[in-house]
Amino acid sequence: RAKQEKLKKKAEDSRQKAETSRKAAEKARAEAQESAKEAESSRKDAEQKEKEAIASREAAETSAQELEVAKDKTILDFQLAEEALSYAKEVNEHACLGMIWWIERSLEEAKKTMSPVQKKKLEGKPHNSVRKSMSAVRNLVFGGM
Repeated sequence: RAKQEKLKKKAEDSRQKAETSRKAAEKARAEAQESAKEAESSRKDAEQKEKEAIASREAAETSAQELEVAKDKTILDFQLAEEALSYAKEVNEHACLGMIWWIERSLEEAKKTMSPVQKKKLEGKPHNSVRKSMSAVRNLVFGGM
C-alpha cells in the first residue's frame, strides 16, 4: 500500500508539474500572440508612414521640378525684357528716356535678387524663344524689315 501511495503522490506531483507547465505555456502563448498583434500593428503603422514619406518625397520632387521650370521661365522673361529694352532704345533714340531709365533700373534691381546660377544663365546667350519673340515683335513693328 505504501508503494501505491508513493506512486499516487508521484503521479499527483507529475500532474501538478504538468498543470504548472501547461499554465506557463498558455501564458507564454498569450504573450506571444499579444506581441504578434503589436508587431503587426507596428508593421502597418510603418507601412503607412512609408507611404506618406513616399508621397511627401514625390510632392517635393514635383515642387522642385516646378521651381526649376519657374526659374528657367524667369530667366527667359528677363532676357526677353532686356531684348525688348534694347530694341526700344534702338527705335526711340531720344524719346521716352525717363521710361527707359526706369526700366533699366528695375532690371538691375531684379538682378540683385537672383542667385549666382540665375545670373550666370542670364549672362549666357539668349534662349531661342527670346530671339524668336523679338523677331516677331520687329516684324510686327517694321513689317518684316
